[in-house]
Amino acid sequence: MIHVTCKMCGHRYRLKEERKSDRIVCKNCGQRIFVERPSRKDSSKGSGSMRMSGTPTRRPSASIKTMVVVVAVLLLLGAAFFAVA
Repeated sequence: MIHVTCKMCGHRYRLKEERKSDRIVCKNCGQRIFVERPSRKDSSKGSGSMRMSGTPTRRPSASIKTMVVVVAVLLLLGAAFFAVA
């Protein structure tokens, strides 16, 4: 088994070594992850690990929605504070 962790959310995956694709999509946050195949030297040792490379292609939408709600609440609280003063 090959162990891979999503860089964006930290979700862990176990992949079969015979897998044909070198890309996965995180089921937790939707991040597309490029998985580098181990070199023949590494695969002959049976190390059971793959390296991930590349930059994140998409941020989780939940964190963006949370940030928008927090900013809206802060703006409303600020407006209410200045309206009372």
